[in-house]
Amino acid sequence: MRIRTLGLHYCGLLLLAGCAATGYVSKGDISVPRTVTIQRDIHPEVAPYVPKFVAILETTGLKVGSSDDKHALELRFDFNGNPFDLRVGASLWQDGVPILTASATNSGWGTALARGSAVQNLADSAAATFEKEISELRPHLRIVAADYWH
Repeated sequence: MRIRTLGLHYCGLLLLAGCAATGYVSKGDISVPRTVTIQRDIHPEVAPYVPKFVAILETTGLKVGSSDDKHALELRFDFNGNPFDLRVGASLWQDGVPILTASATNSGWGTALARGSAVQNLADSAAATFEKEISELRPHLRIVAADYWH
């Protein structure tokens, strides 16, 4: 039992050691409607972490829901399930252009041994990067009425 416990701790260290988070945020001023849409098809391994990203958006004064506004931001998620290049990412798109990206990647065989923990760690890291990038975007974000472009 002790050997197994040590092995799990060792795998946890491998998971954390190989993780790299990256982010990008547009530096220009952006006008957006208050409602942010979410992509339709979200990979099931990432779906449990969507509420973290929604909560981050809501702290900025945005709300997540449905919208017919073609200028609405869209929250997108990407997931690479390859155990040698496991990646969780989230991004905000407007008019077909990414204005914010955040992702976390863990390259290495350790992700195959504790996949659930690896995905959770990557989602947490991507969410932290997303939150950092949102804080940089917020001063440039202008929330406008739904009929602003009409």
